Amino acid sequence: MCNALTQVPGTSWIAGSGRNRESRLFALAEYMFDVSAEKDGVYLSSGSDGVLLMFNSSARANRLKMLYYRLKLICNCIGFLRLPAVLRREQYIRAVRPVQRQYLYVWFFAVEEGKRGKGAAVELANTCFAESARLGLPVYAETTISRNKKVYERFGFDTYHTWAMNSLSFVTWFLKLSPVSKMQ
Repeated sequence: MCNALTQVPGTSWIAGSGRNRESRLFALAEYMFDVSAEKDGVYLSSGSDGVLLMFNSSARANRLKMLYYRLKLICNCIGFLRLPAVLRREQYIRAVRPVQRQYLYVWFFAVEEGKRGKGAAVELANTCFAESARLGLPVYAETTISRNKKVYERFGFDTYHTWAMNSLSFVTWFLKLSPVSKMQ
């Protein structure tokens, strides 16, 4: 998961550059995994070479654990000086997502680099489609990688918003998949 995060402009920006970057990316990966696990949203491919972090937007989590995870992320990844900029970006992203509406949220979706093309991505995408169909919920995601945007679109997602924050050198695409009525 950490290797994949190094290739994502949005998460790389959160972790920053310079000294201890790898440990900051590890802290970010740990945070994402812990939060998703707390919301029953961790899916591994059968060969454990792919991971999907996806959870219901209304999933409840232990507030004390979530506070602990956030504080750990601030101390081990973001830092207090970068916190205001990260919070501004997160505030914008949350404002673009649906308000007071239940949906599935794909936070992270990756397959190990050497294992790609062997079915793990399709298996995890089918997991996403099955959950969407089972719950009758749309799926939302964001990406800062144009190649990934094209992959999401191949899986049936539509881009509903594009954002290029002035101070950042990357674009964020907001994607939506309508509730899936049957397996694709």
